[in-house]
Amino acid sequence: AVYNTDGGSGALEASDFVFALSGGTATLSATTPTSISVSGNVYTLGLGLSGTADGDETLTVNPASSAIFDASGNAAATSQSNNTIKLNDLSIPIIAGLVLSADNAYVTVAFSENVFNATGGSGAMEVSDFVFSISGGVAGLSSATPTSISGSGAGYALGIGLNAAPSGAETLTVNPASNAIYDSQDNVAATSQNNNTVALNDKVAATITGVALAADNTTLAVTMSEAVFNTNGGSGALEASDFVFSISGGVATLSATTPTSISASGNVYTLGLGLSGTPTGDETLTVNPASSAIFDGSGNVAATSQSNNTIKLNDQTAPVITAVSLAADNSTIAVTFSVSVFNTDGGSGALEASDFTLSVSNDGTAALASSTPTSISASG
Repeated sequence: AVYNTDGGSGALEASDFVFALSGGTATLSATTPTSISVSGNVYTLGLGLSGTADGDETLTVNPASSAIFDASGNAAATSQSNNTIKLNDLSIPIIAGLVLSADNAYVTVAFSENVFNATGGSGAMEVSDFVFSISGGVAGLSSATPTSISGSGAGYALGIGLNAAPSGAETLTVNPASNAIYDSQDNVAATSQNNNTVALNDKVAATITGVALAADNTTLAVTMSEAVFNTNGGSGALEASDFVFSISGGVATLSATTPTSISASGNVYTLGLGLSGTPTGDETLTVNPASSAIFDGSGNVAATSQSNNTIKLNDQTAPVITAVSLAADNSTIAVTFSVSVFNTDGGSGALEASDFTLSVSNDGTAALASSTPTSISASG
């Protein structure tokens, strides 16, 4: 039996004990017990903690100085043996961080401690113990459950199923499923975590979104969907050799499949066009990136086959007279042109007699009364 006076009397009080704590994450809110109760020689002391114990804390209890005596008046020493104990682990397992593979195929989840899918510190983790969600961007999840799992202890690699190539604007979130993940002390992981999001890597290559041709067919303006470079490291200005032309139809041909020049303004690249022959307007010009030549800032290479990359050349072939036919009485001449013709450069206006000039030269006796036709009519 012990007392709090050296006269063999006096019930022990909370202030007769001193706590100390080392290690772990929890700390003492006070070194003095918060309460005391007794049963024989056993004293139950209230423990005030700040923070949640993770099981690595060592609690030490000692008598205060000149505070605890036996019946003979001997004071208990302030340094004792058999007076330390580890706190119980009450910290739930948490996600400490995520690492995403470069190809977005899997995400590695690091926990704060070893985890299991059952109480009692047993049970291998399964894909159903995790839940994915995604926001932003263009890619979605093919399943909210990981497609695969590997790992052990505190680290697990989870397979990601996506339904489209990510643009890099997607945020992937990983959470434990409900009542699915436990530590060795049966503390269950919460279904809402911190340090559990990661941005997907951009895997959408730059594309041609449109082309515009100069009126004189000398240049083609190519608009790209994003900033582009001629190396996969996000640097290097595009060069003419990074593009390839092809042409079909009509009569004009390319003098070279490589642009003759290049200039840039933002994401718009103006390419010089070398032609042989005069376009009739029936030619279709196609522009594509050269092989492994054009990259976005994430290193994605533009495909050599694109959409929104064709345009008709402008017709620069002047109309010509393809045939003439004279009436038997020499009163009219029928003139046939190669194409429909007008008397303005805007594609409108019926021809007038004054749009033609007649002349005659021979050894005969007839002469023109006027070099301008006396009348005009059209058919076709």
